[in-house]
Amino acid sequence: MRKNIIQMAKGKRQKGKIFKYKCVIISAVFITAAISPSSQAVSISSNAGTSSAQFLKLEMGGRHAAMGGTYAAYGHDVFTLWGQPAALAVAPSAWQIGFQHTEWFQGVSQEYAGITSELGAKGRVGLVVNTVAVDNLLRTTENANGQLAAVGGTFASRDIGISLHYGVKMNEYLSVGGAIRYITSELDNVKADAVAGDIGVRMDVRDIEGLTIGLAVTNLGTGLKYLNQRNDLPWAIRGGGAYRIPKLNLLLAADVVKFADRDVDAGAGAEWSPIEMLKLRAGYRTQGRDVGEGLTAGVGFNFSGLELDYAYVPFGPLGESHRISAGYLFGGGRASDSELFSSPETNSVVRTKESSRNVSSNVTEPRTSRTPQPIRDRLEIK
Repeated sequence: MRKNIIQMAKGKRQKGKIFKYKCVIISAVFITAAISPSSQAVSISSNAGTSSAQFLKLEMGGRHAAMGGTYAAYGHDVFTLWGQPAALAVAPSAWQIGFQHTEWFQGVSQEYAGITSELGAKGRVGLVVNTVAVDNLLRTTENANGQLAAVGGTFASRDIGISLHYGVKMNEYLSVGGAIRYITSELDNVKADAVAGDIGVRMDVRDIEGLTIGLAVTNLGTGLKYLNQRNDLPWAIRGGGAYRIPKLNLLLAADVVKFADRDVDAGAGAEWSPIEMLKLRAGYRTQGRDVGEGLTAGVGFNFSGLELDYAYVPFGPLGESHRISAGYLFGGGRASDSELFSSPETNSVVRTKESSRNVSSNVTEPRTSRTPQPIRDRLEIK
């Protein structure tokens, strides 16, 4: 498998195998990490390495990475909508922007930028650009003995995804969203492109206060065509739940996901806010890793609408990744929805349903016995 990942060949016959070379350059970072070559107990999926554009699998934002790669049922910033378009429907401000930089291992870097805006009374629209690049890859070929040999020179690989998102709140409990994405991939001098779509839904559970569930189907598209060979995109079906405990300033989340080229994976995470501006996070994800390699951790800070998040994600012998993301909500508010929200007018934190009655006479009840508000622990200012 490793040979298929890194080998570059000459001639017309070998050009037809461009996808295999592509698969391993990006797959060496993502698929190989996911199936954990260091774990001898792992059973590698028979579909491993059969799809292209592996960067589409990655969760965005330091928050989600630190919480075990979960995001199906919580979060509503520019990072969440990459894999759950329904998140856009409940964004807490009219405008928000976000940026992420990731230093992966083996010379792979990633840049992500997004912006969202209101569109009509209930809808919101978002635009995202996501790029992954690998530079200075050694050019090799297979010799007569079946071994890899350097032929001199280096080459680069670059993937770009540009997507347009739309989310709408159907009622106070249900949100839906969709996205259309253009994908372009370049390996050395060979280019390919594809078009894909996402669809997602989220629902606050009426009978269980604090519980939200979510489902998303992503990367359904045409596939990337390298020369004369078309290869499928890594479509995914993701479902999960998030449970908020306001009295403890605690968020718990868990996701299950099935990728086209991999067996079912799972992740879980927690976020705790000891003080209003600070969030501590930890999580665990499976994906065939040894126990220690599945652990994730991170921290987040909030300053008047500015969110700064960091995540540490180990990948065993392949190395480790550090993700830094930043988002800003114009007009205040918070990108995170796990903590209890404060009212800009009163600058007071609403900690329980009972205490909210004393915050301000201008603040409406967050919930009533007849008409519960969506489980966001946010107040609406009249």
